[in-house]
Amino acid sequence: MKATLTVLLVCFSFSVATASPPEQTAALTHAVDQLLKAYSSKNPDEFLALTDPDEILVLGTDISEVADSKAEVRELIAADFKLWGSAEFGQRAFTSIRASDHLSSVAFDVPLAMHRADGKTDTMTIRFLTVWKRNGSRWLLTQSLNSVPSVGHSATEILKSAGQK
Repeated sequence: MKATLTVLLVCFSFSVATASPPEQTAALTHAVDQLLKAYSSKNPDEFLALTDPDEILVLGTDISEVADSKAEVRELIAADFKLWGSAEFGQRAFTSIRASDHLSSVAFDVPLAMHRADGKTDTMTIRFLTVWKRNGSRWLLTQSLNSVPSVGHSATEILKSAGQK
């Protein structure tokens, strides 16, 4: 299964259009919005319905979070859901879409506010790199890499703090 995804990504890299057609961009943006809505509403069935029925890989923010089956993805998001009572995503701060006819990628940063049972709210930016496979008229998630990007730890910032340019 992982070898198939690697082959698909290699093929995809050679067939990416430089500018995504507006209808594909709109459909992919809609798919991302649906995925974020399903996650923030703690609806695992709705979330999983937006994923490829044959191949899925989700890499979470922790090194141990590697889910390459629907059952593992369900387990991963169920653990997330136990951390908070409610959550909402803000407006995407950055979105990049590369679309071809059958396989596309969407990269984006989005703030997430998680309201915990103890009344505290954790707010962070999540960076996503998602790969979507067309299934008929729908785009379904086949890969997702999620990270929490640091602030002030880029090579430029480290060099600047060390007095270098």
